[in-house]
Amino acid sequence: VIIAKFISLNLMHCFIILNFWILHNLKDTLVVTHPESGAEVINYLKIFLVFPASLAFVMFYTWLANRMSLRRLFYGIIGAFAVTFLVFALLFFPFQETFHLSASTIKSYKLSYPRFQWFFPMVGYWTNSLFYLVSELWAALALTLLFWQFANLITPVEQARRFYMLIGGFSAFAMMASWGL
Repeated sequence: VIIAKFISLNLMHCFIILNFWILHNLKDTLVVTHPESGAEVINYLKIFLVFPASLAFVMFYTWLANRMSLRRLFYGIIGAFAVTFLVFALLFFPFQETFHLSASTIKSYKLSYPRFQWFFPMVGYWTNSLFYLVSELWAALALTLLFWQFANLITPVEQARRFYMLIGGFSAFAMMASWGL
């Protein structure tokens, strides 16, 4: 039973790390590579989208944690992330021309309002901005808060002393696997 718990926690952590590194590389690429966009958009996304959304999510998480069991909370939030990534992969990304403003429209807005020029790619390519936001939240929440809270819930202190260092060590394999993808 102890070995099964150790292996399952290790696999769970490795898959969360693998997803983290894939999302980490993909989110920046999606935001930067569109016409009339650039690396400058990332700063605006972090300040005006990710930071306020992170604060709101922490408040929402606290509200949920006071009303739900930690298991239901863990599975619910991981499920919400999975649904969001699935909708992006199956709907938003393949049909992004339908959801985004055209490059010429964004360019005209940037020329008309040069002080706000980096907001327009952020808003005009809103599905990629949403993907960026959810990917950043994945890094902050699933990787740090949710996994370790779940691990602490199911692992007694005596086992945690032996397991946690090994779980952190095995996560390097997930990082190396993400390089190959």
